[in-house]
Amino acid sequence: MNRQIIPFFLISGLSFLFFSSSAVLQEKFLIKEKIEKKTIYEIAEEQTGAPAWILEGIAMAESGGINLAIGDGGKSKGLMQLNESYRKERVQKYGEYDPFDPLESLIISGKLYIDNLKSLGSEDLAIAAHRQGVSGVRKYGPSYWYIKKVKNILNL
Repeated sequence: MNRQIIPFFLISGLSFLFFSSSAVLQEKFLIKEKIEKKTIYEIAEEQTGAPAWILEGIAMAESGGINLAIGDGGKSKGLMQLNESYRKERVQKYGEYDPFDPLESLIISGKLYIDNLKSLGSEDLAIAAHRQGVSGVRKYGPSYWYIKKVKNILNL
């Protein structure tokens, strides 16, 4: 008789341990899943300090969110429409990147935004500089239509 009782208690105890630890593992998984569900814009924000909403607004204004977009007669490429005429300077300053890789494009653009913000001192001017460059904003003034377009895309 004792032999039959021991397996029952052993199985019952193991089942309890399995199901209770399974609930703990499931809770940890859900927490991890929430942490891992970041957008590429949020990841770029973490890596550069540029606000995710600005990066997303620029991406939508520039390419409509299309990673393989090409504009300006082939000069501007990718999600953020990075003008490859300035590639050499960007690679020297920020490192190698692929303009068609959405995260790399966002990271370069985030670094550019932060530099533009430091140079121009204003969120709006830094947004305009994505399109015009810092010298273009200083020389001609910001393109207010572009700033409005970036902000309106996200209803801001």
